[in-house]
Amino acid sequence: MSKEVGDYLLKKEIGKGAFSVVYEAIKKSTNEEVAVKVIDTAKSDPQKLQGEIKILKMVDHPYIIKLYDVFDGNDGKLYIITDLVKGGELFDRISNKTFYPEDKAKIVVKRLISAIGYLHSMNIVHRDLKPENILLKSPDDDTDVRIADFGFSKMITEDAQILLTACGTPVYVAPEVLNAKGYGMEVDMWSIGVITYVLLCGYPPFFASVLGIKYEGGVLIAADTLGSYGSMALFKDLERVIKLGKYTIIAGSGEYSDFIELNETLQKKVNGDECCEGKENGYKPSELYSYAQRILYKHRCDQKPLFVTLIVGGVKKDEIFLGQTDMYGTSFTENYVASGIGAHMAMPLLRKEWKDHMSREEAEHLIERCMKILYLNHCWAGNQYLLGVVDSEGSDIIGPITIDTTGKWDIIA
Repeated sequence: MSKEVGDYLLKKEIGKGAFSVVYEAIKKSTNEEVAVKVIDTAKSDPQKLQGEIKILKMVDHPYIIKLYDVFDGNDGKLYIITDLVKGGELFDRISNKTFYPEDKAKIVVKRLISAIGYLHSMNIVHRDLKPENILLKSPDDDTDVRIADFGFSKMITEDAQILLTACGTPVYVAPEVLNAKGYGMEVDMWSIGVITYVLLCGYPPFFASVLGIKYEGGVLIAADTLGSYGSMALFKDLERVIKLGKYTIIAGSGEYSDFIELNETLQKKVNGDECCEGKENGYKPSELYSYAQRILYKHRCDQKPLFVTLIVGGVKKDEIFLGQTDMYGTSFTENYVASGIGAHMAMPLLRKEWKDHMSREEAEHLIERCMKILYLNHCWAGNQYLLGVVDSEGSDIIGPITIDTTGKWDIIA
């Protein structure tokens, strides 16, 4: 149902935030298509809102969302009129395509750099660049981008050349934003670097690696204890291999806080579900894997994705299970799996060396060789890892195990 507000006819809803709704609209006097963002001023931060509007009024660039008008509707709502973009978020476009080919990715990055260079020339730092805040003009063009959402943007002045406020999104935020020592406009370039990686690969660059191997009678899952993205590298004792009931272990690469959230949901399923009471020792590993898939799918549908690649391993009766699933809906079961950079650096050795009826000792040796490869070749891989072991007797987490960096490294042959 259409609604008239001033000179604008609000048509269908095209977006929704915590305190706002965005509509596709028509400016009646010109018959021009626009977007109208309706903000509940009682629930929003007035200082942050006024700062965003002030900056949008200042800027005019082909790859930045254009502000046409702002007015108070005298109904407790603020109406912000911008150009209409119908292509959705860059995040969704990447998700649908899995990743961008290089020829298109370089166009997007060039345009983002052009827009950020323009902002920086005006002493404006965005501070929250991420694919969710980059819109596409058309559903038919993968490269015609618009930078939006200036809620965290800030003017750099002579009196405040160093910023101290910790803000942004963990996967994309520069380390200096979180270390409380101050930062400047260069943090936007860090974010563009992360976005470039996401465009080309389909996942953030600091996804730590998880390895999983089936052996005769059980499953091993290993993950190093270093942080899962750049800023988290300050922490070297993260536990990313966790027991889930008696006969299942899980491990996650990606955004660590998202992995913890997913783990808490799964633990509630195991420990609190009444349906579990009639089952002998709880759910099968494959059932918990399917439940994790549904959790990730729901978060994706709610546009609140969990940046996690989850590996699930377990043994229940005659079932020896090992599976991998992620935020994009990519799911599969296999005899060996690897996530993060391990999917590129460790997988060749896993393919070459894994065999049927492998003993636990052989499997542990193969895991150790793979972890050495990651430590040797990847700057965000730590020299310690946790090893999850599960068989018909139950599960255990061993470690942290320290990689032996002395002597001969027999990792290839």
